[in-house]
Amino acid sequence: MTGAQLEPSYADLAAHVLGTDEIHAVFTTLLRTLSRPGTTGILSAGSSGDVDPVVLPLLALVGHLTPFAVVGDDGMAAAVLARVTGGHEVAIADASYVAFLRQPTAAEIADLRRGTAAAPETAAQIVVGTAPLPGEDARPAGLTVSGPGVDGSVAVRVPHLGTAIADWLGALPREFPCGFDTWLVDRDGYVTAVPRSSSVTIARTDQNGDS
Repeated sequence: MTGAQLEPSYADLAAHVLGTDEIHAVFTTLLRTLSRPGTTGILSAGSSGDVDPVVLPLLALVGHLTPFAVVGDDGMAAAVLARVTGGHEVAIADASYVAFLRQPTAAEIADLRRGTAAAPETAAQIVVGTAPLPGEDARPAGLTVSGPGVDGSVAVRVPHLGTAIADWLGALPREFPCGFDTWLVDRDGYVTAVPRSSSVTIARTDQNGDS
């Protein structure tokens, strides 16, 4: 079932409507973390207590007829986003913004828009939830990020990072200026950005922080 076939309740819609100040706060956090790779911000909005933090960026970024995709739920999140923002739910390959509520697969990453050398701005921007779902390997990952916007390097630890997205990030900046920008968001709304221009080293750790 697709998002277009579902009808969100009034309560669902009301919970996802952000005010101008809330949208500005979320957008500012996204922009600040993207310009300072590897640093951590907090996504917060006054009415967003019932909103999945992974969906929150799209509420601020998606506008009328903006192509977007949500991966990993029953379609309700996409239905709500379409109604609230006026955006257009599309396949991953056609989306400007993609929210992954679960870890993306290698095939899904391959489908993402990467832009071209002449028009890198046409690449997708993605949000990946780092809270492990039942059955997913929950080993944390340590990222060391360097490149434009970073003074030397910066280390950040995320609760969970799937193999496919880890492989992609670990190979950056292989396609620059093409490629896509990534925000990693945990269940508490903490967000770390890894733009396509960054270089990333990834170390898997156990729950105690040991490699």
